[in-house]
Amino acid sequence: MALAFVLVGVMLVASGIKNTQGQLGALIVSDFTGAGNFWYYIAGIFAVGTIGYYQPARDISRLLIVLILLVLFLSNEGIWAQLQSGLATAQAAPSVPQAGPTGNLIGAALSAGQAAAGASPILGAAQSAGQAAGGALFNLLGGL
Repeated sequence: MALAFVLVGVMLVASGIKNTQGQLGALIVSDFTGAGNFWYYIAGIFAVGTIGYYQPARDISRLLIVLILLVLFLSNEGIWAQLQSGLATAQAAPSVPQAGPTGNLIGAALSAGQAAAGASPILGAAQSAGQAAGGALFNLLGGL
């Protein structure tokens, strides 16, 4: 359970760094509302799981849960298809974030600094090796 909280925390921090928490919230809301949402799967797993408490029906209950999970993963709009489309769009995304309407100022300043051939985006002076390494680290974190 602690691992689940850590993974959710990492997901929220990454969403905050990328300034996409509004999109994440809309995505989560759409998963649980509207047609074809996950409540049907959750209710089905709960119902089959409660049948499993009846000792003679335990094996049938386990097989039905495996069937529900297979349908969830292999259906046309299921987890597997969404994972593949998400990975395909993630590979096509630019690696350096650009300043949006809310402004990713750190990423934009560092991008401008790298484009100016080593000039500091704030001071306008040449960067040291430590500043260049720090800029690369911030660009890496901004691309998460």
